[in-house]
Amino acid sequence: MERMQYDRALVTAMVERWRPETHCFHLPFGEFTITLRNVQVLFGLRIDGDVVYIQDATRRIHPWRTLLEILT
Repeated sequence: MERMQYDRALVTAMVERWRPETHCFHLPFGEFTITLRNVQVLFGLRIDGDVVYIQDATRRIHPWRTLLEILT
């Protein structure tokens, strides 16, 4: 995955609006949360293929960087 550019002011604004007690962002027009589907769309991740169980994978593959390279 290539390195993403981000808007520091936008990230700061979103952090200020995050409410950990409800796991939502509180905005003037209502609440919203980010789902795994949102993450998949934003990052263009594949959702097909075998299920990966991190607990099993980490026993066999080290270090973490190698694991992430294998999964992408």
